Amino acid sequence: MKTLGSCPMVLLRVLLILVPVCANEPATAASPLEGSWFGERGEPGTGHLIQWLVHRRSDGTYTIEFHIYRDCSQPEIWLETGVWRFSKNLYFTMTLEVDGTPTDVDNPFYQDTYRVEGITPTEMRYTHLKSGRAYSVQRVEREFLFPGCAHIAEALSNMRIAPGIGRGGTPRPEMTGRGHAVAHSASLARPAGIT
Repeated sequence: MKTLGSCPMVLLRVLLILVPVCANEPATAASPLEGSWFGERGEPGTGHLIQWLVHRRSDGTYTIEFHIYRDCSQPEIWLETGVWRFSKNLYFTMTLEVDGTPTDVDNPFYQDTYRVEGITPTEMRYTHLKSGRAYSVQRVEREFLFPGCAHIAEALSNMRIAPGIGRGGTPRPEMTGRGHAVAHSASLARPAGIT
């Protein structure tokens, strides 16, 4: 498996994902995707609730924390880091590490492209180009905490997820939709049905 530091050509490929953004936009231009975003959705057929919190930085890097709930007990949690860019309504990601373990950056499994359908200062809707899945996330404060057990229990019982969670974990039930989730197990494979 190739890792980021194992081959200069691999590092060059990772850096090239950012070149089009740098070439087309002034260095001071902020992307509307920068910042902290929260999403959640029920996973059809599994009875699981998936939540994620992504922090996209202006330097083109991101971290994303995922929580999978089967009930209101301790969730399965993992962390991904990588690089991202946004150009002409397309949002690209490349996952470089999962829970601190380097990924195979040549594997398309760790490279995703989304079409941004709409973005406001508080909400983003986007579609994964390969799977066709539509997602929605809400902008949150950097210090945002995942919602508590009462929200999770309600969401699991209804499986009608309200991804518009406001500051401090307060549900905003007027918002509906699905969120983005990619997942892994100890072997760095995503669970079935998650794109």
